[in-house]
Parts: sequence; structure tokens; C-alpha cells
Amino acid sequence: MNERKAVIMAGGEGIRLQPLTYAIPKPLLPIGNYTVLEYLIKRLSEHRITEIFILTCYQHQKFEICREYGRKYGVTVSLVKEEKKMGTIGGIFQIKEQLTDSFLIMNADIITHADLSRMFDQHTSQEAFCTLGVKDYTMKMPYGVVESAGDKTVTGILEKPEHHYLISAGVNMFSPGVFDFLHGDVVQLPDLVRKGIEAGRKVAMYPMEGVWLDIGQSHDYEQAVEMLEQIGNGDV
Repeated sequence: MNERKAVIMAGGEGIRLQPLTYAIPKPLLPIGNYTVLEYLIKRLSEHRITEIFILTCYQHQKFEICREYGRKYGVTVSLVKEEKKMGTIGGIFQIKEQLTDSFLIMNADIITHADLSRMFDQHTSQEAFCTLGVKDYTMKMPYGVVESAGDKTVTGILEKPEHHYLISAGVNMFSPGVFDFLHGDVVQLPDLVRKGIEAGRKVAMYPMEGVWLDIGQSHDYEQAVEMLEQIGNGDV
């Protein structure tokens, strides 16, 4: 069985979490009894991932502690500094030579209890170019929505309707064929997926069941801390 590898994208400045991130990069903020990155490394190790690449930029030197996390959970951790911003996925071009089998890639501000082993298995069995982790998301309109015909005729009113979407959950898998579309340029994930689809590559999706939290904003971060403390007294 091939070794499982993962990439954590941790280069952002955490602007939406300021002032918390003035001194501490967002992925190193405390959550439960861990930092965010220790939690992620722990979770990935539980799914038989043996090597993790952490792509950093902002306050790069503070991520050295992640090597200690790796030793703690039996995972090889490599830090890769992006000298310039390469978009949401362009930076993985720097480690092209190390990613010769299908690999997981995730944002450093996502907390999830999804079964990542099943995600690996599904991606491999479907021989997909890319498997996007997706999550059901409901957006509730806080107002009544008026339906009309013309400028002055009301045909109905919907009281605070809900809209349902499948959102990209920030956890994805790629096959090595991804590097057919990466050449050291700035690349955003949606553009890369679109190019794969246009080239006839298979793009699958995997539902992220169970706990899933995006801690990119202050209220989300506070909610995550509270929820994970309730789940296991802070031991996530």
C-alpha cells in the first residue's frame, strides 16, 4: 500500500481573526487542549497519513513547533515556505517531486471529524483527478421575500426562506495528474478544478459528515472552541 501524504495550506495572514493573529498565526491558535495544527496532525495520523507538508508564509519561523507535533504522533512533518503568495493551491508546485501518489490537501482553518480514510479509498477506486470534500450548507434569508410580476403587482411572499447549497469544505484529494495544470504560477482552486473538468478529467465529491467547522472568522473560532470543549472537555 502506498504511503498516504497530506498537504496543509497554512500561509494566510488570518486577517479576519485579527487582533488574535497579530502575534500568533491562525493555525497555531489554541483550540481545546491543542493548537489548530496539532489537532490536524493528530487527526491525519489517525487516518494512516505518514507524511505531512505544511505550506507557510506569514510568520514562517513560528511553525517549527509542528515538527514536535509530528514526532508526538509518529508523522513526518516538512515545512515549506512560499516566498510569494501562490493562490489557494499554486504553492504545491514546490513539492511536486514528493507527491507522486494521490494526496490529501486541506486548509489550516478547518476542523473536521470526517472519515478521511474512506475519502482516500473512494478517490482511488474512482480513479479521480480530484475529489472535492463537500458539505451541506443552509442559508436562511432574515426577511420575507416578495415575489412580483412587473413593478406594482405582488404575486406572493415567502417568509424567511431557506436556500440549500453544497459548499466546498476545504478538504480535497488530488492525483499526481494535477501537476499537468500547475507550472509555478498563481493558481486558485476553483480555476484548477475548472481546467480539469474542461480537459475531461474526472472530478468526484465526498460528503464531509459529522463535525465540520471553518474557524476563519472570530465568531466561528469561538464557536469551535466551545463546541469541541462540549464534545470532549477540550480533548478533540
